[in-house]
Amino acid sequence: MIPPVGALLLLGNARRPNERYVAVAAFAIVFGAAYTIFSERLNTQVRASWTYTDLMPTLPVMGTGLSPLTQWVVIPLAAFWWARRHTAAPARIRSTQGGVLTRR
Repeated sequence: MIPPVGALLLLGNARRPNERYVAVAAFAIVFGAAYTIFSERLNTQVRASWTYTDLMPTLPVMGTGLSPLTQWVVIPLAAFWWARRHTAAPARIRSTQGGVLTRR
């Protein structure tokens, strides 16, 4: 998945994920969705190298399949949420004393 890596290289910094997290995630998701729309239109309408079946819901104006576009939005959102949840937690909760979490 190249958009997250490209977004990180363009917008990230050494203190990521604590800084510029939203900018990196938003760029990756928007770029991924834009590429999906471009690629699907190129391959289904311009090149006609493949087509959707009647069962695939498509977006009316663009002709892009709903499933591929959803995958490029939902999966990266879930991945960024999961990564943020697991990388930000140690910074928020530093130690336990007597079974009670303390914040520093």
